[in-house]
Amino acid sequence: QIAIDLMWDQFKKRHQEFQAKGYRLTDVETYNIENFRCYAGVWHEESDSQLVEKADGWDEFKAMWFQMKDQGYRLTDVEVYFENDRRKILGVWSSKETYEVRFQVNLTWQQLVEAWKKLAKEGFLLIDLEPYASRGTVRYVGIWKAGKDIKHRLWKASSWGEFRSKWREFGRAGYRLFDIEIFREAGIKKYTGIWSPGEDNYRMWVEAPWENFQVRKIQFELEGLYMVDLEVEDDPHRRFSGVWRHGHSRLREDPPSYKELRTGGE
Repeated sequence: QIAIDLMWDQFKKRHQEFQAKGYRLTDVETYNIENFRCYAGVWHEESDSQLVEKADGWDEFKAMWFQMKDQGYRLTDVEVYFENDRRKILGVWSSKETYEVRFQVNLTWQQLVEAWKKLAKEGFLLIDLEPYASRGTVRYVGIWKAGKDIKHRLWKASSWGEFRSKWREFGRAGYRLFDIEIFREAGIKKYTGIWSPGEDNYRMWVEAPWENFQVRKIQFELEGLYMVDLEVEDDPHRRFSGVWRHGHSRLREDPPSYKELRTGGE
């Protein structure tokens, strides 16, 4: 299930409706449409309790982190944005996940890469990455989970051609993309991705208008693929990007073959 262009109260209501039907929120996105803050989400059939909450600033989010942890919830997805000139942090928390979670904020790209390498040696896998604007620069948030399989790939590209080339290279090496971020840094569009080991079929459709994106979503679902990541660019064109894999969860421990990369821009 996917829903887009919802106001916050509408999004919370839709999430509660889907959760009551046995669906789990896999990914959440937030963006502006004509100065209105909107939300989009992807849900899959899985039975666990989830909470979706947003905080005013990092201090409030830190307090929320410990409160959720004490209640048995683990952070699985995060969005960072500005609303009414105030920083907001939106988190998705799941009760099904029992693994240890690490969370780091306000990282430069180099600091993120260093943390990624260090935590991998400690047995932690980067499961979500979020770039955000901070005082005229780009900073990053990372969520890591403890797990057996910590072999994964991380890449930042300065062009779509570079990202596509790396996508194919990692695909041939047996890695599958499960998280993509598209943003601007110093006026230049950048692409980041996280790959995990896998041999499953998967697809990608990038920077497409909604009508085109819907058609491809249906096509990929008919191929037995499920959307594991949604990206909505926060600009006037409101372009949609998605990653599909053979399986429901955003990151599987043992995924169930590389075929093709597709983009709405081609």
